[in-house]
Amino acid sequence: MHICGDRDQRQLEKLRRINEILIKRVKDLDDRRGSAHSAFQAAIALEKEVIIRNRELEQALEELYRKNEELAAARAAAEAADRSKTRFLSAASHDLLQPLSAARLFLTALNDTSLDELQTELIERIGHSFQGVEDLMRAVLDISKLHNQSNTAAQHKVGPVSLKRLLGRLADESAALAAAKRLDFRYVETQATVDSDPMYLRRIVQNLLANAIRYTNHGKVLLGVRRRKGQIVIEVHDTGIGIHPSEQERVFEEFHRANPDDATRGVGLGLSIVKRACDMLGHQVTLRSRPGLGTCVSVAIRASDGHAAPNAQPVFSTSSAKALAGKAVVVIENDPPLRRAYEILLKHNWQMQADIVATTEDALDLKGPFDAIIADYSLDGGETGVGSIRRLRAHHHRDLPALLITGHANPDLARACRGKDIKVVAKPVRKRDLERLLTGLIT
Repeated sequence: MHICGDRDQRQLEKLRRINEILIKRVKDLDDRRGSAHSAFQAAIALEKEVIIRNRELEQALEELYRKNEELAAARAAAEAADRSKTRFLSAASHDLLQPLSAARLFLTALNDTSLDELQTELIERIGHSFQGVEDLMRAVLDISKLHNQSNTAAQHKVGPVSLKRLLGRLADESAALAAAKRLDFRYVETQATVDSDPMYLRRIVQNLLANAIRYTNHGKVLLGVRRRKGQIVIEVHDTGIGIHPSEQERVFEEFHRANPDDATRGVGLGLSIVKRACDMLGHQVTLRSRPGLGTCVSVAIRASDGHAAPNAQPVFSTSSAKALAGKAVVVIENDPPLRRAYEILLKHNWQMQADIVATTEDALDLKGPFDAIIADYSLDGGETGVGSIRRLRAHHHRDLPALLITGHANPDLARACRGKDIKVVAKPVRKRDLERLLTGLIT
């Protein structure tokens, strides 16, 4: 009985272990089924999440595409507005400068008459006011032109430029301005030739010289050239008021003046134009200055291996208007105040035989002969002064010396006129420039 009891006990224990194993297997099986179900549920949830995110991504892409279209449209509108502004300024420059030209000529004609001390002072003050307006208008037009060229294909043409001719003329002009302030102006002549655009390079150096003279109350202004590592460096030194180190970077910004409280006139565009033009031409401009001791601005330009084109422009001479007395000139100008100003200056002051008419047809009716032609660029009926000069030359069977007066600061126009042997002068017309150019053309 005991033996049977032990056997039964072992058998029972065996059955218990088998039962535990079976229970564990069943449990494991249930667990695996549960995991698979959970994974299946997770996969379904993930798929739903992916669908939602895809929809959100598609909506975001659609929104981004719409925003890009709006930005493209806004950019196109801004570029169109910028081009329209540039075209407007270019077209309006003639109308803006036209009354200034007439006023300046009337003023110079008045200055040639007998005046008392007070009247002389008034004329001088009015002249300074006109000069300020002219400087501002020209600076705004230059900034607009340079900004337009930075956003489009640049129209400048780089080639060999003789610094002897270009700087020599600027030195002649600046010497007179410096003398008016009793400054010692010096120019170190050079034979160097550089690769640049003569129109823009002239404007760069002209602005540097104007700034140097404007902000120098006593002492010297020097224009010179150095050679440095294959480059030609044009330098303008002055002993003026100088610029504080904290202001030296900002002076190249538009409408920024380092000395806004100073009595010296200026609107803060000269160096901005210099910087923009140098950037466009690939020239490097640097500034060194010490407050109270003066300033040096330099422009580094690559030396040219080529030869500059022969000079077609007459060098300004110091001859007086007496050389113009009795000379015959025809003037085509559609603006009545300017016609009257030319009449006073040419006929009464300079004793010239001047026929002043409004249209090319009126000029063709004149018998002549003429020693020179003066024509405004913008005439009535869409005609230009260039066309008028061409027709008059053909009518008289002579390449008459011609002077084109324009308010359009367009280098392409100047180059085209050089090819036709037409001298160009910008509005507003200065008496001394008109006198020197006419003297050079006629004599």
